[in-house]
Amino acid sequence: MAIPELTGFAESMRDWLRSIGLFSEMINWKLRFFVPVTDEGAEILSKLMQRHRLVDVARRS
Repeated sequence: MAIPELTGFAESMRDWLRSIGLFSEMINWKLRFFVPVTDEGAEILSKLMQRHRLVDVARRS
């Protein structure tokens, strides 16, 4: 199962994204944020979408 990744976030959003439940990883020297695939994931995604509109959904191959 793929873990949903958030892209296009501003550096100023880092603390807020962590506070609502997204987790981050440094991969190839780049900070990346992910939505957990848990029971709380839908609630976290809902909080994110209440504040920011969804622009695109991309599937990685």
